[in-house]
Amino acid sequence: MLDIRNALIVFIGPLIPVALLYWLFGQINYFGLEGLARNAVSAGGPIAAYVFLFWYAPRQLRGLCISENADRVAGEWHFEAESSHGRSASGSCRIVNRAGELEVSGTYEEGGYPGTSWASEFAVVNGSRLVFLANVETAAGTFKSIAHLHLTDFDGKRFRKLKGNWESFQNEKRKRGGMTFTRNP
Repeated sequence: MLDIRNALIVFIGPLIPVALLYWLFGQINYFGLEGLARNAVSAGGPIAAYVFLFWYAPRQLRGLCISENADRVAGEWHFEAESSHGRSASGSCRIVNRAGELEVSGTYEEGGYPGTSWASEFAVVNGSRLVFLANVETAAGTFKSIAHLHLTDFDGKRFRKLKGNWESFQNEKRKRGGMTFTRNP
C-alpha cells in the first residue's frame, strides 16, 4: 500500500524536472541547429530544452559509465570455466576498450567440441567488477550468457586475473558456474 510520502514521490516527482525546465527555458523563443543538413532544425520555447537534453544527456551519461579500470582489463586472456554440474571448458578471449565502450569476445572448447564463439552485446567495468552479456554461438544454436567477474591481482598497471560467475540462458534451460580469467603474458 502506498503511503503519502511515496505517493508524492511517484506523482509529483516527475513534475519537478518539467517545471524546472520550463522555468529555465520558458523565455527562450527560438532554438536552432544549423549545419546538420540543408534544412536546419529549429524549435521554440521549452522544446529547446528537450532537444538540448536529448543531445547532451547521452554524452554525459556515457562519461559516467567509463571506468579507469576499463584500460586495465583490456588485453588477451585465457579462461577456465566449470559448470555447477562439473563440466569444464577452456578458451581464450580478448577485451578491447574502444573509447570507453568495452568489447569482450572469444572462443572456447567444451567436452571436445571446439569452435564455440561468443561476443559481448554489453560490457561494463564498474569499480572492481566486470559484467558482460554475450551471445554464444555453438553448433547446436545461439544462446545468451552473462558473466560477473571481480578484478583481482593488480600489478600497478593492469589486472592479471578476473574471477567470478557465469550464467547462460538457452530456451528454458539455465546453466551456471564459475570462471577464472588469467591474462596472457
